Amino acid sequence: MKRLFLIFLSLFLLLACVPTPEEEFVVNKGDNVTEHQIRNEQSEETQRFPDRWDEDETLDCGKITVSIHADVVQRPDGVYPVYRTRREVFSQERTAALLSALLGTPKSRTCLGSTKDDWKREFQAFVDDYNESTDNLRKSGELTAEVEAISEEQFAAQSAWYAEQIQNAPDAHDPEPVSDFASVPVNDLGARYAMTDGSTAIVSIGREGEDARYFDVSSADLNGYTVTESSCQKQVGWDPGLFAAWKEPSMRREDAEQVLTQELARLGLSDFSIVDAQKANLMHPYGGADRDGAQRSYTSLSQGWGFVLRRLYGGYPAISSPIQPSASLNYESEPDYAKVTNIPDEEIRILIDEGGIRSFRYSHPKEIIGIENENVDLLPFSEVQTRVKNTLRATLSGSWLEKEAVTEIEVYRLLLTCYTVHVRNSDDYFEIPCWVVLFDHPLTKSFRDDPDSTPQALLINAVDGSIIQAGY
Repeated sequence: MKRLFLIFLSLFLLLACVPTPEEEFVVNKGDNVTEHQIRNEQSEETQRFPDRWDEDETLDCGKITVSIHADVVQRPDGVYPVYRTRREVFSQERTAALLSALLGTPKSRTCLGSTKDDWKREFQAFVDDYNESTDNLRKSGELTAEVEAISEEQFAAQSAWYAEQIQNAPDAHDPEPVSDFASVPVNDLGARYAMTDGSTAIVSIGREGEDARYFDVSSADLNGYTVTESSCQKQVGWDPGLFAAWKEPSMRREDAEQVLTQELARLGLSDFSIVDAQKANLMHPYGGADRDGAQRSYTSLSQGWGFVLRRLYGGYPAISSPIQPSASLNYESEPDYAKVTNIPDEEIRILIDEGGIRSFRYSHPKEIIGIENENVDLLPFSEVQTRVKNTLRATLSGSWLEKEAVTEIEVYRLLLTCYTVHVRNSDDYFEIPCWVVLFDHPLTKSFRDDPDSTPQALLINAVDGSIIQAGY
């Protein structure tokens, strides 16, 4: 069946410097997760915790009062494995397989890149911008002799660069016959593929060394970006054109989920599960609000359901927004915190409409290479409760929240999921059990009411009780 696709897959390199640890068994310096615990302290029993935590009395944390009335979300089987993962490298074979599953069979390919005429048009736009900027400076009296000399020097250098691009660019690109995606151009601006079903797709791949950095697939007939219903409503104040173009999908969510399930199975991605679903449009912007101040307008190219999916690592609960420790807390006052590298969550975003997949974005992919511990021994819940209380008392004092005159905070959910940390002296990661303590305060919109918002969270290592603070 002929379908139009807008597919964007980005593979970001997660390069981080891992310092040499001072302790013998520390995974990486400062995070207090011991390899000994992960590899040797295994529980022979299921580990279950209360479903609720309600404190009768509030906590006095300096100028801030904390109330705790929280749901406790945990694995239903009570088993907490530690997975060992690694950043996935998309080989040509992996890329070809995924593209074939998404798009079908190609019959010809035309290498892309700017032609001489493209570069000439871009150079003319640069000249027009330069002249307009110079005229504005002259009218305002800001075009001094020194500024003009610098400006002319920069203009000359940029003009020389454009001249080189125009000279080296081809007059046109001719199509060549192909029958598969086995040789997608690498480190290139891309190639236009004509498919046997009559559709067209533009594919580009970028690499740094042996690691795939991204590959990008889009239809020549359908070019836009996904806008969810909630984000569209948020932008009505400053971008009413976007809100006006929004169209209500006719497809039911349950029908979209059924299509999604079938497509994930076909693509070999059934271990991903939905963590968020919203009505969504594929939008394309026209016009602009730059020089003449005209309002940007939009066209809705497709209407359906936008899904966010995360790999659940064998049943760990997931959260729809990326988990990051709250920057509102004063971690420097907490002596036992772990500053670990911030590693983006593996995530897939898909737009489904009545024609099937319309957009597909896969970011930060990882592969599971083994299970380090089938059921690592976790701290008793009483110790977790004590750790939460003591940490809030320590980190709220002198925090940004206190400085902003916040007086009340409510802890409303504890999520026992997994968090990614580096393995010592390795490019691998451990997915370790972690308590995510979610809380609200008056300066942020509640994550409970708005899944698009960033949750305020305290992260506690469920194995050794250390506090996790993300670093960069």
